[in-house]
Amino acid sequence: MPEWCTGYIDMNGHEDFRKAIANMMQKTWVKSPVDAKYIAVQAGCGAILDSLAWSLCDEGDSCITPGPIYPAFPNDFQARARVNFVSA
Repeated sequence: MPEWCTGYIDMNGHEDFRKAIANMMQKTWVKSPVDAKYIAVQAGCGAILDSLAWSLCDEGDSCITPGPIYPAFPNDFQARARVNFVSA
């Protein structure tokens, strides 16, 4: 197992891994150049949603998602990013 898999690295994920994802996206889904510097990789849906809330929302904004959802998500959004969370 690579050493970077068991420790702390750049919060966007290991550069080689992001490059591999960009390459796969270019060949399969996007069919045009994908720059790995715009890809972020995180462990767990909660961490990803938390990052999205901080990146895309301002305090007091609302986020609407289809349900069912993991019950902790509304609390996570409201407690950390101060985003209103509604599951429809």
